[in-house]
Amino acid sequence: MNQRIVNSIYKYIEVIYMSNQQLIKIFGIDSMNAFNTGSIEILNIIQDVPRLIPYTYNKKTEKYELSPKDGLLVYKSLKELPFEYQKIFDKNKKCLIKIKKIRNKWEHILHNVNLQSCYTGNNSWFRYTFKVKGAKYTIESDELIALFKDLNILYDQLIKKMLEYSYKKKIEHPFYNHLHKVKLLDFNKLYDSGLLYEIGKSITGI
Repeated sequence: MNQRIVNSIYKYIEVIYMSNQQLIKIFGIDSMNAFNTGSIEILNIIQDVPRLIPYTYNKKTEKYELSPKDGLLVYKSLKELPFEYQKIFDKNKKCLIKIKKIRNKWEHILHNVNLQSCYTGNNSWFRYTFKVKGAKYTIESDELIALFKDLNILYDQLIKKMLEYSYKKKIEHPFYNHLHKVKLLDFNKLYDSGLLYEIGKSITGI
């Protein structure tokens, strides 16, 4: 761990924090509201997930796998990270593959990704179905929550390592004081709270 790696990790901390906020916001969105279906929020999440866990489609093996040349995997000194990423990838593979297929088309040919149907405004569940060049992919809240719970645990561990580094190096800086207040595991508590609709509604408004 060094300051360069700390600065890099923090960029991913910002992304996962905002993605958690958007995920909770979707629960409070009324799918009957023609002006706000939550499609932007869900697509933003889909866009960011492969940044938080770098994976790609290997044309040679015709399989999805971790991408060692992307994201935080470029830092070989984070020796436990490939193992932790692999566990998350294996556990959430079905969801991650759907996300990648939607994201690849959304990133390169925007008009080929269309919202087919959605259901939101429920305290424990939502569902979005996208049509991508003839194929349909459905993303449900339970699989996204499972994925983000795992990612929150991993990135919370990285935050602890960053704070340990500052302690060992005796670094006193407002950045690390702020880092102490970043509690990703609080999102996991919210996902288990049974109050997702109420919290999401307070974010989306009337």
